[in-house]
Amino acid sequence: MRKNPCDDARTGPCVRVRRKPHVERDLQKSGKWLLRIHCPWIERVWTRVVTDVRAGLLGSDAKVSTHRLYPNRGDTVQHIICVYTECFEDEKDVLRVARQLVTTADLKKMRLSYKTDAQTLAGKYQETSNEGVALYTFAPPYVDLGKPRVKKPVKPRDEDDEGEEDESLYRWPYGPDA
Repeated sequence: MRKNPCDDARTGPCVRVRRKPHVERDLQKSGKWLLRIHCPWIERVWTRVVTDVRAGLLGSDAKVSTHRLYPNRGDTVQHIICVYTECFEDEKDVLRVARQLVTTADLKKMRLSYKTDAQTLAGKYQETSNEGVALYTFAPPYVDLGKPRVKKPVKPRDEDDEGEEDESLYRWPYGPDA
Protein backbone atom coordinates (compact mmCIF):
# COMPACT_ATOMS: atom_id res chain seq x y z
CA MET A 1 0.00 0.00 0.00
CA ARG A 2 1.27 3.44 -0.86
CA LYS A 3 1.46 5.89 2.00
CA ASN A 4 0.03 8.95 0.29
CA PRO A 5 -3.64 8.67 -0.75
CA CYS A 6 -3.04 11.53 -3.22
CA ASP A 7 -0.66 9.26 -5.16
CA ASP A 8 -2.86 6.16 -5.03
CA ALA A 9 -5.71 6.96 -7.41
CA ARG A 10 -5.66 3.46 -8.87
CA THR A 11 -7.07 1.91 -5.69
CA GLY A 12 -10.50 3.46 -6.06
CA PRO A 13 -12.27 6.20 -4.15
CA CYS A 14 -10.78 5.21 -0.79
CA VAL A 15 -8.00 3.27 0.91
CA ARG A 16 -8.92 1.16 3.95
CA VAL A 17 -7.01 -0.39 6.84
CA ARG A 18 -8.47 -2.98 9.23
CA ARG A 19 -7.13 -4.20 12.54
CA LYS A 20 -8.73 -7.62 12.02
CA PRO A 21 -8.95 -8.72 8.38
CA HIS A 22 -12.28 -10.04 7.12
CA VAL A 23 -14.26 -8.88 10.16
CA GLU A 24 -17.26 -6.78 9.23
CA ARG A 25 -18.86 -4.19 11.50
CA ASP A 26 -22.53 -4.26 12.50
CA LEU A 27 -23.69 -1.29 10.42
CA GLN A 28 -26.65 -0.63 12.72
CA LYS A 29 -24.37 -0.16 15.74
CA SER A 30 -21.09 1.18 14.35
CA GLY A 31 -20.10 4.76 13.75
CA LYS A 32 -17.12 6.86 12.74
CA TRP A 33 -15.10 9.93 13.61
CA LEU A 34 -14.58 12.20 10.59
CA LEU A 35 -11.44 14.23 9.97
CA ARG A 36 -11.08 16.63 7.07
CA ILE A 37 -7.43 16.93 6.04
CA HIS A 38 -5.95 18.86 3.09
CA CYS A 39 -3.46 17.24 0.68
CA PRO A 40 -0.25 18.73 2.08
CA TRP A 41 -0.86 17.01 5.45
CA ILE A 42 -2.70 13.84 4.45
CA GLU A 43 0.33 11.55 4.10
CA ARG A 44 1.60 12.32 7.60
CA VAL A 45 -1.80 11.99 9.27
CA TRP A 46 -2.90 8.88 7.33
CA THR A 47 0.38 7.06 8.05
CA ARG A 48 -0.12 7.67 11.78
CA VAL A 49 -3.76 6.54 11.65
CA VAL A 50 -2.78 3.30 9.87
CA THR A 51 -0.09 2.58 12.49
CA ASP A 52 -2.48 3.17 15.40
CA VAL A 53 -5.34 1.12 13.91
CA ARG A 54 -3.00 -1.83 13.39
CA ALA A 55 -1.67 -1.43 16.95
CA GLY A 56 -5.22 -1.48 18.36
CA LEU A 57 -5.01 2.10 19.67
CA LEU A 58 -7.81 3.46 17.49
CA GLY A 59 -11.05 1.88 16.33
CA SER A 60 -11.67 -1.30 14.38
CA ASP A 61 -10.74 0.16 11.01
CA ALA A 62 -10.25 3.38 9.06
CA LYS A 63 -10.41 4.67 5.52
CA VAL A 64 -9.32 7.76 3.63
CA SER A 65 -10.63 9.26 0.41
CA THR A 66 -8.15 9.30 -2.47
CA HIS A 67 -7.48 11.82 -5.19
CA ARG A 68 -9.63 9.70 -7.49
CA LEU A 69 -12.74 11.34 -6.03
CA TYR A 70 -11.40 14.78 -6.98
CA PRO A 71 -8.97 14.29 -9.89
CA ASN A 72 -8.82 17.92 -11.08
CA ARG A 73 -8.47 19.82 -7.82
CA GLY A 74 -4.74 19.59 -7.16
CA ASP A 75 -3.67 20.49 -3.62
CA THR A 76 -7.06 21.94 -2.70
CA VAL A 77 -8.53 18.50 -2.07
CA GLN A 78 -9.87 17.99 1.41
CA HIS A 79 -9.55 14.29 2.15
CA ILE A 80 -11.91 12.63 4.58
CA ILE A 81 -10.51 10.14 7.09
CA CYS A 82 -13.07 7.93 8.81
CA VAL A 83 -12.03 6.11 11.98
CA TYR A 84 -14.64 3.54 12.97
CA THR A 85 -15.87 2.33 16.34
CA GLU A 86 -17.89 -0.83 16.94
CA CYS A 87 -20.82 0.71 18.85
CA PHE A 88 -21.92 4.34 18.86
CA GLU A 89 -23.73 3.80 22.18
CA ASP A 90 -20.46 2.94 23.96
CA GLU A 91 -19.59 6.56 24.77
CA LYS A 92 -16.54 5.53 26.79
CA ASP A 93 -14.97 3.83 23.76
CA VAL A 94 -16.09 6.60 21.39
CA LEU A 95 -14.38 9.16 23.67
CA ARG A 96 -11.27 6.97 24.01
CA VAL A 97 -10.93 6.78 20.21
CA ALA A 98 -11.48 10.54 19.86
CA ARG A 99 -8.78 11.35 22.42
CA GLN A 100 -6.33 8.97 20.75
CA LEU A 101 -7.17 10.42 17.35
CA VAL A 102 -6.31 13.94 18.57
CA THR A 103 -2.92 12.63 19.71
CA THR A 104 -2.34 10.50 16.60
CA ALA A 105 -3.18 13.27 14.15
CA ASP A 106 -1.51 15.96 16.30
CA LEU A 107 -4.64 18.10 16.20
CA LYS A 108 -4.67 21.56 17.71
CA LYS A 109 -7.85 23.30 16.54
CA MET A 110 -9.93 20.84 14.51
CA ARG A 111 -13.49 20.06 15.55
CA LEU A 112 -14.21 16.37 15.01
CA SER A 113 -17.66 15.04 14.27
CA TYR A 114 -19.03 11.54 14.77
CA LYS A 115 -21.91 9.95 12.95
CA THR A 116 -23.41 6.50 12.78
CA ASP A 117 -23.09 4.17 9.81
CA ALA A 118 -26.89 3.90 9.84
CA GLN A 119 -27.04 7.65 9.09
CA THR A 120 -24.68 7.16 6.17
CA LEU A 121 -26.72 4.24 4.84
CA ALA A 122 -29.83 6.42 5.09
CA GLY A 123 -28.10 9.09 2.96
CA LYS A 124 -27.78 11.68 5.73
CA TYR A 125 -24.81 13.95 5.09
CA GLN A 126 -23.86 17.34 6.50
CA GLU A 127 -23.91 18.92 3.04
CA THR A 128 -27.46 17.77 2.28
CA SER A 129 -29.08 18.33 5.66
CA ASN A 130 -30.56 21.42 7.28
CA GLU A 131 -29.89 19.76 10.61
CA GLY A 132 -26.54 18.66 11.92
CA VAL A 133 -25.95 14.96 11.38
CA ALA A 134 -23.25 14.56 14.02
CA LEU A 135 -24.19 12.38 16.98
CA TYR A 136 -21.13 13.62 18.91
CA THR A 137 -18.52 16.32 18.49
CA PHE A 138 -15.04 16.65 19.96
CA ALA A 139 -13.44 20.07 19.93
CA PRO A 140 -10.68 21.98 21.71
CA PRO A 141 -9.78 21.79 24.55
CA TYR A 142 -10.52 18.10 23.77
CA VAL A 143 -11.87 17.13 27.16
CA ASP A 144 -15.28 15.55 26.71
CA LEU A 145 -17.78 14.59 24.04
CA GLY A 146 -20.08 17.35 22.96
CA LYS A 147 -23.55 17.05 21.59
CA PRO A 148 -23.94 18.72 18.23
CA ARG A 149 -25.26 22.23 18.05
CA VAL A 150 -28.51 22.14 16.12
CA LYS A 151 -29.86 25.45 14.99
CA LYS A 152 -33.36 26.04 16.24
CA PRO A 153 -35.67 28.31 14.28
CA VAL A 154 -36.41 31.61 15.95
CA LYS A 155 -40.13 32.14 16.43
CA PRO A 156 -41.31 35.17 14.46
CA ARG A 157 -43.12 37.82 16.44
CA ASP A 158 -46.86 38.08 15.80
CA GLU A 159 -48.07 41.44 14.52
CA ASP A 160 -50.81 41.57 17.15
CA ASP A 161 -48.19 41.33 19.95
CA GLU A 162 -47.30 45.00 19.61
CA GLY A 163 -45.54 46.38 22.61
CA GLU A 164 -44.67 42.91 23.95
CA GLU A 165 -41.19 41.72 23.29
CA ASP A 166 -40.73 38.04 22.58
CA GLU A 167 -37.68 36.79 24.53
CA SER A 168 -37.06 34.03 21.98
CA LEU A 169 -35.91 36.67 19.50
CA TYR A 170 -32.90 37.39 21.69
CA ARG A 171 -31.90 33.85 22.61
CA TRP A 172 -28.75 32.25 21.32
CA PRO A 173 -29.88 30.01 18.43
CA TYR A 174 -28.45 26.89 20.06
CA GLY A 175 -30.11 24.91 22.81
CA PRO A 176 -29.09 25.11 26.46
CA ASP A 177 -27.26 21.78 26.20
CA ALA A 178 -24.92 23.03 23.46
